[in-house]
Amino acid sequence: MKIKEKIEITKTGKKIIITSPNIEDAKDLTEHANKVFSETKFLLSGIEDGIKKEEDEIKWIDDVNNSSGSFILIAKYNNKIVGIGNISQKSSKFRIRHRCGLGISIQKEFCGYGIGNILMSLMINNARLLNYNKLN
Repeated sequence: MKIKEKIEITKTGKKIIITSPNIEDAKDLTEHANKVFSETKFLLSGIEDGIKKEEDEIKWIDDVNNSSGSFILIAKYNNKIVGIGNISQKSSKFRIRHRCGLGISIQKEFCGYGIGNILMSLMINNARLLNYNKLN
């Protein structure tokens, strides 16, 4: 599922563009992932799991953008990715298809701007459109 581009203003007055990534964003997405992996131990994946490669991000973008039950949001400041949020379908089984996975990462220097709140709000609203009511 692709998300239409949206301009948001952070609580510090910075203009952030929120959109779905394209294949052209893979290099920047790779740099973002490797940067946040090295900045925190509070993400599910980390630098110990190996450095992300651009081809992995290209596959992820392509898979998610062609999925009806998953999406990625990127937050860009000055044309660079500074945050990512994603929703992933966990199962198509009838009894649990209302559940999805949620991930979010913000680069350390952009923490406290409200980007996480913006991404979380958009992810919840779009998850509801996909009939998810439990986010893990």
